[in-house]
Amino acid sequence: MRNFLSVSLMATCLLTACFTTQVQTGQQRSFAPIHSDRQWFTVGGLVQLSGAAGQECKNGVSWAESGQKATDVLISIGLTVAGAVAAGAACDLPENPTDEERATHSLCQGAIGGVLPLLIASRSVEYQCVNPANPPGVQVPTLAPVPGGTPVSQH
Repeated sequence: MRNFLSVSLMATCLLTACFTTQVQTGQQRSFAPIHSDRQWFTVGGLVQLSGAAGQECKNGVSWAESGQKATDVLISIGLTVAGAVAAGAACDLPENPTDEERATHSLCQGAIGGVLPLLIASRSVEYQCVNPANPPGVQVPTLAPVPGGTPVSQH
């Protein structure tokens, strides 16, 4: 059980990658608030369980960024540990096992322990709504020249 748990944790840490996907919609960023959300998936990430992010944005989304953040990695590790504990409780190993019994036990632990992280997974999402009240983009004020300063030519 201890070996399986340590191998499972190591595999989870190695196979769980922090990634980020950015989507730009052509709208420039504004000073509107940035929203954060967590989306949930099943069947190895193929089926979305939660709703799409940005549904409260009446004028659309100016940008979105989704990825596997540290919290999502911790959720994945927790699910792996829970799967390993469930596998340890469900898979019996005789006191003096044969090679065939060890192989069957390993197969049982792998099947049960690996199912939980495949059944549910999370992803973090940040996005910003298009804000029609503010002009898009960052407004840069024009600075007056400093008295007695040397003018700098702009290329």
